[in-house]
Amino acid sequence: MIVELSQEEINFCKNLAQGRFDRARNRGSELSQIGTKFSKYQDDIHGMLSEWAVCKITNTFPSQVISPILKSKKKGEDLGDLSYRGFNFDVKSTHHRTGELWTDIINKNVDAYIFVVVQYQDNSALCDIKGVMMADELHNRPLTHGSKNQFRKPAHCATINELTTWNDWKEKYNESNA
Repeated sequence: MIVELSQEEINFCKNLAQGRFDRARNRGSELSQIGTKFSKYQDDIHGMLSEWAVCKITNTFPSQVISPILKSKKKGEDLGDLSYRGFNFDVKSTHHRTGELWTDIINKNVDAYIFVVVQYQDNSALCDIKGVMMADELHNRPLTHGSKNQFRKPAHCATINELTTWNDWKEKYNESNA
């Protein structure tokens, strides 16, 4: 499922991402970026765009996305990126079309992960929602460096073909009766 974001939405998300990045660095959060970036904010921008896209398709107010308060996973304060149909979701993103869903920190407050590939096109961003994986399933996977040994540190990983599509996830959790 592809969600297109306008230039105005991109600009809004960029401002939010830069603020989130700067606040995190000011409080001493570790910066562990991988690969070459067009900007130190790139990962946060892609993350914010993907979170915004998921809020858009779920018709949820992005209160956790736009909050100026940073919550720590390690302290158990982070509830994910959005709540939808009784589930707390953590939205993960990449710009790699064959990227992988991964997490190196288990957040017990998150029920499921949504994986999004973000691509820019002219004056818009295309956010391709690749799928969903329940947190227990991802967290119970062995730590690896990814299917192509691409990650610097071990993480719980899943390839795109191991994810449940968004529509199949909604059907499984019976969105119409929620």
